[in-house]
Amino acid sequence: MGYVFQLSPTANDIARSLAAAVAEHVKPRKIALLNENTDAGRDFSRITREWFQQNAKDAEVVADEFVDRGVTDLTPQFAKIKRVGAQAIVGEIYGSSGPVLFNQWFELRVPAVVRPHGGDGGRQSFIDQHAKAVEGAIINNRWWPARYSEVSEPMMAAYKKRTGTDRPTSPCRPTTRRWSSSRPSPRPGAWTPTRSAGHRERHLAMAWGTRKFTPLAEGHRMPIQTVVIQVQGGKKVPIYPAAVASKAVGSTRPGRPTPGEKK
Repeated sequence: MGYVFQLSPTANDIARSLAAAVAEHVKPRKIALLNENTDAGRDFSRITREWFQQNAKDAEVVADEFVDRGVTDLTPQFAKIKRVGAQAIVGEIYGSSGPVLFNQWFELRVPAVVRPHGGDGGRQSFIDQHAKAVEGAIINNRWWPARYSEVSEPMMAAYKKRTGTDRPTSPCRPTTRRWSSSRPSPRPGAWTPTRSAGHRERHLAMAWGTRKFTPLAEGHRMPIQTVVIQVQGGKKVPIYPAAVASKAVGSTRPGRPTPGEKK
């Protein structure tokens, strides 16, 4: 797989960005991890735990829960999270279980604020449908329109002209579009070790900014800071990283009232 270059955000990118946003804006002393019992879920748990151990040593992981994909009841997990006094719930429960996560958390009045890694919770249509339960949540949104490089705005305009809609939440499609349009794939067999090495050494202007691939030993990946938002008044407001958040309309709120209570 020496000629494969990965453009998409990885579990490392997603989990570390969310952990950094939580540490910066919430400063929790006790954290609960809540993920699906899958390879991705266990990666999210491990990476989040390691990030806090290295960067926020005062924070303690007081619960590390895994549930089946498609879970329909999170009452046992929320009861434990309330009992141990967690101030933030970090993890990823999505798909058909996404509404279960937010609605049961709201109904059971769990004081800890939900911080999912994205997925369904980051869609505006999901927020519109579950506005009351999602309000105040901090969610990894992956992408946000901004001038990351000289090609960002032209690419967003071209995407809207072609599709009739604004840029997608995920950076993968606009990034890949820029990649494929400006650097066509060579014909089969054209890749060589020399060409691969030169490709890896380049700084590439892309939708997310001017970036560079890691060495082959690190997977030929392109690490990025994914954008983290907070739901405020039913709308998504970027709060991380600072370069994006500083240009957003709205102000960061460190948390929210206990679910079910008046603001």
